[in-house]
Amino acid sequence: KDQWLKGAGFDELEGNENPYYQAWPKLVCGAAVDEALYRRSLDWIRDAGAGPWFLTIETVTSHIPYLDPATGQMNVEASFRYADRWATWFERELEQRGFFEHGVLLITGDHRAMVPIEPGEKERFGIGYSSRVPLVLVDKHRPAAERIDGLFKQSDLAVSFQHWLGERVALGKFQASLFED
Repeated sequence: KDQWLKGAGFDELEGNENPYYQAWPKLVCGAAVDEALYRRSLDWIRDAGAGPWFLTIETVTSHIPYLDPATGQMNVEASFRYADRWATWFERELEQRGFFEHGVLLITGDHRAMVPIEPGEKERFGIGYSSRVPLVLVDKHRPAAERIDGLFKQSDLAVSFQHWLGERVALGKFQASLFED
């Protein structure tokens, strides 16, 4: 993915070859476990200082073949519980460190669940039925917890963060911002 990520504008790339991950187990796709990624990311955030900056963390515990880091066995429920536990831990650590005074956390999948489309999904979800992905936004400056059911696409993320940073953006029929009321 290095060439693709560089082409997408990432300045720094770090993977499982980083010495930090040497002592950590590597399971799915040879990647370090979520705990290691989150702990390393907290170090990166501390060292990065004031922003703006954009950090992407790609975890794979909740990806096929669903290997539970605690046992190394295939177990869908256990792998998702592990992923949820460490994502929650990371969010709490960010909160304790004051990250959300000037930052936001966005958690999303990179694709729809890798299972067949269920009968009735098209009628239930409409036009985006085949490409729906979960997205959680932690932004302490939004007025209250809310569910956002708008149609967005991955390319809207860049313009959303430009909007969040106060840059001028032109939103039209085919572009949206998660931060637009």
